[in-house]
Amino acid sequence: MDYGAEVGTIADHNRYRPSSTDGTLTITNVQLGDEKWYWCEGRNEADNVFGKAFFEVQMIPTFERSLNLNNTETREGNKAIMICQCEAKPNPKMRFHRVGYAAPYVNGVQPNDSRINIYEKPSSASHENQEIIPQEVVIEIENTTPNDTANYTCIAENSAGRNETTMIIIIQHQPNFDLTPPSLLTQCIWEEHPRNVTVLLSGFPQPSVSWARSDGKQISPDQTAFKQYFEPYWENGRRDEWMANLEINWEVTKGGIQGQYNPVGNYFPKASNNLGAVDFTINVVEAQLPGRVGGLNVTAKTAQSITLFARPPVEENCIPVIGFEIMYKLHGTNDVHQIALFPLDAGSSMKIDNLKSGSSYSVLVYARNERGRGEYSNSKIIETLQSTVPEVVSITSSTESLSNVSHQVVWEMPLDGGEPITQYLVSWREVGATVWNSREISSGSLWWTIPNLQPDTTYEVMVQARNRKGLSAKPNPPSTFRTRPGSTGPSAGRFSNLSLSVEIHYLVIIGVIGLFIILVAIDMICFCSRDWGLLACICTGTSSSPKHPVGDIISLDGAESRSLTSDVDLASKTPAARETSL
Repeated sequence: MDYGAEVGTIADHNRYRPSSTDGTLTITNVQLGDEKWYWCEGRNEADNVFGKAFFEVQMIPTFERSLNLNNTETREGNKAIMICQCEAKPNPKMRFHRVGYAAPYVNGVQPNDSRINIYEKPSSASHENQEIIPQEVVIEIENTTPNDTANYTCIAENSAGRNETTMIIIIQHQPNFDLTPPSLLTQCIWEEHPRNVTVLLSGFPQPSVSWARSDGKQISPDQTAFKQYFEPYWENGRRDEWMANLEINWEVTKGGIQGQYNPVGNYFPKASNNLGAVDFTINVVEAQLPGRVGGLNVTAKTAQSITLFARPPVEENCIPVIGFEIMYKLHGTNDVHQIALFPLDAGSSMKIDNLKSGSSYSVLVYARNERGRGEYSNSKIIETLQSTVPEVVSITSSTESLSNVSHQVVWEMPLDGGEPITQYLVSWREVGATVWNSREISSGSLWWTIPNLQPDTTYEVMVQARNRKGLSAKPNPPSTFRTRPGSTGPSAGRFSNLSLSVEIHYLVIIGVIGLFIILVAIDMICFCSRDWGLLACICTGTSSSPKHPVGDIISLDGAESRSLTSDVDLASKTPAARETSL
C-alpha cells in the first residue's frame, strides 16, 4: 500500500508513519504545513484501489508573534488605544476583560460607559502561512481619567482552544491623595506602638513625596528623628498607586515633646511629578488611656452569677476602646479575682460565674484600648440571689419506646438553683395508677432505662433534681411514653427484676456454670470406676476398636495378628515404600 500527498509520495520518516497492514497514516508533531490532500493506493493481483482525504490543521490562538501586543500610556484627558493581535486557525473570537470586573466587556460601545468602544478586525500584519490572517481586537477609551489605569486581559478563543494575555493601560496624571481613607487622617503614636505616619496616593509618572512638620520645617531624608519610605501600592492592579511612610523615632523625639522634635502635631506630605504637585495634611496625636467607665448596671443575676452592662468612656481618643476587664472580690475580704478582656460588643453580657449564693461582691470595671488599661469605674456592691431547689427538669426522650418491656428516659440538666445537683429521682407509673415507682440516679448521668414494663402500655414519667435545698418541683403534666406491642416472653417471670438485656446476660452465665458442673461429674465417675480421667473416658466411649485396660495381656486370632503385623510393617517402611504397598 502506498501513500502520497499533493507534493508526492510519502515515505516512512520521523513524522510520518504509513502502515501497509491496516491502511492508516500517522502524523506526529503536526504542523500548519501538514494541511493538504492525502491519497493512498492499495494493490494486489486482482485490482488496484485509490482513495484520498483532506487533512485540516487547527491552531490554538497565540500571541507570541504579535507585533501590536504592548502596553499603552497616555496623558489624562487624551484618547487611549490598545490593540491586541493574535494568530489562530480558524479565526478566533476576541474580547477584552478589565481585571477586577465581574464580566468581560462586550464588543461595541459599552452600555454603562459610552467612552469605551471595543471592536475586532483583520490585522494588516502577515503570516508565513497565507491561510492564517492575524486578527486584532481594539479597545478605545475617550477622555481618559486616572481610574482607567488598570490591567486588561485580552481573550482569544476558537474551536482549537482558548488563550489570553494581560496588557496595561496607564493614564499619566498629577499626584493626588484620594486613596488615603478617612481613618488615616488622624494617626496615633505612643511609646509602645510603631510610629509610622502613612498616606496613600496615586500619580504617574511615579511621584516623589516630601514631608514638613507643623512648624513649617522640612524633614530631610537623613534626619535621625524621622525616616521616609516610598513603595508601590498595587493591590488593585493599578500601576499608578503608591504608599508613603514617615517613621517617627520616639526615642529621639519623646524628650522634646515641647521642643524641636515634638512628634505630635500636623504633618504635611507633598507629592509631585512632571505633571503637577499636591499638598496633604495628617494630624498626629498621642494616644491616651481610656477614661472612666460609666453606666455600670446589673442586667441579670442568679445564686451563682452576675451579668453586667457597662458603657465605654465618653471621650475623644485616637484609638478606640476594644473591651472591658472586671475585678471583683467577696465583700469584706481581700481575695481579688480578675476576668480577662471582654469584646466591646459583648458589653451587655459580661458574666461573672462560680459565685457564692446570698453573698455580696465588690465589682470594678475598667476599659482597655491598644495602649493599656484605663481608669476604674466606681465600685459597685452586688448581692447574689439565695440558693433554691433546682429548676424543673425537662425530658427530651421519645414518647415511643424501642422495647416492649423497657424504656430509656433522657433529660436535660436544669439550672441548679445555686447549689450543686447531687442526684436525680426518676418516677414512673401506668396511666391511671395512683402509686409511683421511683429510682435515684447519680448526678453524673442524664439518662436511665426503666425495666420490667408491660407491652403496649402507656406510662407517665418524670425526673426531679435534688440539691442541698431539696427536690425540684414536679413537672405538670408529667411526660408520657408507650411501650411496643409484643409478649414479655418466658424470661419475664423468671427474672422479673431485670431488663431484657440483663436477663440474657444471666442466662448465659447460668448455662456456663451448669455445663461446668456436668463435666466435673463425668470426670469423677470415670475416675472412681476405672481410674481414668475425663478425656480417656470420652475417647473409649467413642472408639469402635476393642477396649483393653492399660496393662492387660491380650491374645489375637490369626486375622487380628495379620492385621497388626501388617500395620507394624507398614509403619516401619519409608514413605515411598508405603505408597507402593498401598
